[in-house]
Amino acid sequence: MWLLYHFFAFLVLHLPKRATLSLARYSALYQYWTTPVLKRCLRANLSQVLKETGRSQAELDSLVREGYLNFGRYLHELYFVPRIDQNFLKLHLEIRGRENLDQAFRQGRGVISLTAHLGNWELAGIFTALLGYPITAVALPHRGSVMNHFFLQRRKTKGVKVILLGKQTKRLITALRQNELVALLGDRAFGPPYLNLKFFGKTALLPAGPAQLAVKLGSPIVPGFLVRKNEKYILFFEPPIYPDSQKSSSDAVNDLAEKTIVYLEKYIGAYPSQWLVFDHIWKK
Repeated sequence: MWLLYHFFAFLVLHLPKRATLSLARYSALYQYWTTPVLKRCLRANLSQVLKETGRSQAELDSLVREGYLNFGRYLHELYFVPRIDQNFLKLHLEIRGRENLDQAFRQGRGVISLTAHLGNWELAGIFTALLGYPITAVALPHRGSVMNHFFLQRRKTKGVKVILLGKQTKRLITALRQNELVALLGDRAFGPPYLNLKFFGKTALLPAGPAQLAVKLGSPIVPGFLVRKNEKYILFFEPPIYPDSQKSSSDAVNDLAEKTIVYLEKYIGAYPSQWLVFDHIWKK
């Protein structure tokens, strides 16, 4: 796998973009036809989204297929990271709501940016770092130290500090106390602590960490999402959500988590084919 990733990274950086995008497309379609278990998971997740957003289930097959194609683009973009710079941002990035992020920073308590496995969440952190914001992202470790190094280096070279999931939580607290931005994913729980929350009309186990950190330190949460539109990217920052200091800790955590879910549902519902979760969200 390590050799394969480096081979594709070499191709993306040295061949014409049209050719490598075609390669990413065919690779994604191969996965689409050869990973039935993953396909069923994605299908079940998107079916629930369609149901709760009032859209027809007739769209489901095309959305699942498009989801695989978008995952191919997601990987292609990670391989392309060394070529991303300020000029790339000027040509390809539109930012909406940057004033919301700046407002949250003015509180001096750090900012928690809550996002989802939507569009390209890795690029969201890289773009934010290139915009000049100090950012630490929590990432799921890959199998093997060599693979971890491959992906960690791509983030670090663009200014994103990375903490692997489940390790060095104190570094997150330190980053927030230094008025930095901490990027966390809120649409899938990889381990405790959990919260039982309504998500697209059905109870799901979702991560409690973002709301717990915000309540503990008094940090605002700014929902942020990067999605593709045509050949460009749009980076959204929603207004900051502040923890309620008048409530007990557990009530404040639940209240804050419920408020953030509204934004997860808003963006996933608007861009369902870019929601890349290949595991059952609504498990029993």
